[in-house]
Amino acid sequence: MVVGGILMALVFEVSRKPQFRCEKCGVPFGAHTLTSRLFQILWAWFVISLAVGIIWVFLATVMQ
Repeated sequence: MVVGGILMALVFEVSRKPQFRCEKCGVPFGAHTLTSRLFQILWAWFVISLAVGIIWVFLATVMQ
């Protein structure tokens, strides 16, 4: 359980948009990289599978 939490925290952190600074005006902006997009998909897959699992358990207990 602890390892999974640490792993998902890492996936969440890597899925965030890195911040860059414009060389001309110095304004910071965010832009996704290929790695952040892939980990964003992995994070969404985790959240959706968690929601489906909770609904599955809820329906299994209600149907008994």
